[in-house]
Amino acid sequence: MGPPGLSFVAVSPKAWRQIEAIDRQAFYFDLMAYRKALTEPDTPYTPAIPLVVALAQSLRDIRAEGIEEVWARAKLLGLATRAGIQALEMKLAAARPADSLTAAFFPEGVDGKAFLKRLESRFGVKLAGGQGPWKGKIFRIAHFGTIDELDILSALAAMELALVEMGRPVKLGSAVAAASEVLAEHVAYVS
Repeated sequence: MGPPGLSFVAVSPKAWRQIEAIDRQAFYFDLMAYRKALTEPDTPYTPAIPLVVALAQSLRDIRAEGIEEVWARAKLLGLATRAGIQALEMKLAAARPADSLTAAFFPEGVDGKAFLKRLESRFGVKLAGGQGPWKGKIFRIAHFGTIDELDILSALAAMELALVEMGRPVKLGSAVAAASEVLAEHVAYVS
């Protein structure tokens, strides 16, 4: 639920034996240096302090809300997002989407890069594009963190308007209505 750039690593005893048996080629990702530093009050290299602080805040937020509530909210936001995207006749990228993220294909004939750029520059909505072989084919919307119902609804409204501005036939309000219906059906999750 924090910014990207932080990872957790767990290493089994068998993996440690393998790590110890090879010539180390890494500098910043030298697990042996990190293991040695566990006995000291510092890290072997300068850590990304803002990311650690953001992680601590995310953990406080999870504790305050309760992990089950975090999961329930993410699931609801995912259901609403997918309903809105499908109302725009966009195809989901996954047959069984995760509750944490929705990925969908750009509509046929829509320049994905231009679509994402328009969403951000015109409406202030920043969606992630695809990576690797998915680059230029899909966009992604997250449902964890400080994201709420209005974030999802405003993103869907911006998507509708951006598509219309790009010459796509869209029934304005269809995505927002579909998502709102899902949200209205599940208002009980709100404490």
